[in-house]
Amino acid sequence: SIVRSRSLAATASSGETLLIIVPIFDLCNHRTLAPAPAAARGLASSNAGASDVVLITSDDVVVLCARTALDSGDEVHIDYSGSDDGSARLLLDYGFAEELRTAEHLSDVLHVADHVGEHLLSLGSPHLDAMALRTLRAQMTIHASRADGTQADEPSEGLLGKQLHHICSSMLARLPTSELDDRRELLRLQVATELDERSFRRVIALRFRIRQKAALRRTMQSLAQLGKGTHTVLGALEAARHVQ
Repeated sequence: SIVRSRSLAATASSGETLLIIVPIFDLCNHRTLAPAPAAARGLASSNAGASDVVLITSDDVVVLCARTALDSGDEVHIDYSGSDDGSARLLLDYGFAEELRTAEHLSDVLHVADHVGEHLLSLGSPHLDAMALRTLRAQMTIHASRADGTQADEPSEGLLGKQLHHICSSMLARLPTSELDDRRELLRLQVATELDERSFRRVIALRFRIRQKAALRRTMQSLAQLGKGTHTVLGALEAARHVQ
């Protein structure tokens, strides 16, 4: 979609990650980016991480940060896939893939949102999980606050888990194919005696989609057990990553 292919993940001065569409920025071509040296992140706030390329300052100015020194006339690139997603997401969202790197793996990062175009929560590591839950807690607290400006209490672990379960369930329901559909198509392609380039790239995309859907399913199952064996949402997310 236009939102998926043209939007950029930007880090606000508060530390929150926002999905934005910015004129001119989306004209940049793709290039896989190397990790940013500390000197290249001079504009980043104290909350911004090493992977931050697009930042929103406290006065709402959007800044595209170069990860390396640029000379006059150099082309400005951005990484369409994100540092962890690789060729599978490039193929899924943009229709092309890079030559596979030896160590490349399908992404374990799970991006979820309640509605299309809504702010994405990224799950997949203790750090990402903690940031996502902090954002979700803040959103739920704001929505629960009264019209007179009185701030509501932070949601309990139970309510937080139910909301995240609802978000994962809504996202899974919106996907045009099921995990079973993707597995059937993948099996059909894999039994072919010879794959052309287009079919090979389709296999990469299908493996990515299956992995993401399986991660959604495991996350929902683990969150449904909250309070029975695991008592924190962070613990439930960690448990989901260890389920085969």
